[in-house]
Amino acid sequence: MDKLIIQKPSLKFMVEVSSSEGELIFNVNRYIDASHQEEMAFSAQLAKYDAIKCKDRFHNCHELIHKLLKFMQTELAPVGDKPKVKMTLRRSRTFGKY
Repeated sequence: MDKLIIQKPSLKFMVEVSSSEGELIFNVNRYIDASHQEEMAFSAQLAKYDAIKCKDRFHNCHELIHKLLKFMQTELAPVGDKPKVKMTLRRSRTFGKY
C-alpha cells in the first residue's frame, strides 16, 4: 500500500506559527475531503496517500506539508531547538453535504 496514490485537485492547509516564552509552536490544520457521513478515522488513514499532480509528476500532500514545516523551522528556530508541531485534520468545507 506504500505505492498508493489518491489524486486530489488541491492541497488545503493552514499553518499558525506562534512563539510563547521562547518556544516556537506550529499548529497545522489540514483540510481533507470527507463527507459528513464518513468516519474521519477512515479518511485520515487515506489522507497519507493524497497527491497533487504537477508537470506529469505526483507529489504526496502529506510529505509536502512536512517539508514546508521543516523549512519554516530552519528559518525560524534557533539551531538545536525543536519546535512543537501539532497537526489536526479537518473536513474540507467544499466537499459533501452539510
